[in-house]
Amino acid sequence: MRGSMFLRQDHFRMVGDRLAALIPSLFN
Repeated sequence: MRGSMFLRQDHFRMVGDRLAALIPSLFN
């Protein structure tokens, strides 16, 4: 259970980084 939660946190972290990189290009 805990291992899967840690994997999810890493996945969301990667998705968050991609969104943070894409959002400025959308507003520009």
